[in-house]
Amino acid sequence: MSDYTQVLSETQSDLEELFSNRESKAKKKTARAKIGVKETKVKKPTKKELQIQEMAERTVFPDHYFMVWDEFQLQAMCNWLIEQEIYALDTETMGITWAKDEIVGISFYAPHRGYYIPLKHADEDVTCLDKELVKKYLKPILEDQTKKILLHNAK
Repeated sequence: MSDYTQVLSETQSDLEELFSNRESKAKKKTARAKIGVKETKVKKPTKKELQIQEMAERTVFPDHYFMVWDEFQLQAMCNWLIEQEIYALDTETMGITWAKDEIVGISFYAPHRGYYIPLKHADEDVTCLDKELVKKYLKPILEDQTKKILLHNAK
């Protein structure tokens, strides 16, 4: 019987050690998981993103190129467009699929003057015009059959 008691005792000891190791591993795993949740990695900008940011910071608009930030400037631009017989139109999108990607800006140019309407600007300090307001002003101008419009990258 003593052999049986000794085997039982050793087995119980082995089981306790096994469970202890298992609990210890589980605690370590939980601790690592908590650390992982707290330490969210900040994605570094790519080389291309850094180059674009640098170019944007160094870009200086010519005196004849205007940004449209408010309704008054939008109305002035539209009055200028109405006077033009021909002008160029370009849209800036979030990608290269014109039918699917969101428009983030529209530019117009005729000799000696250009305008850019930012519709989705990344800067928190700047509020872009509402797309519906821009559409309300531009729709009759863009539908005018008497004007010639040059479209960038149009098929």
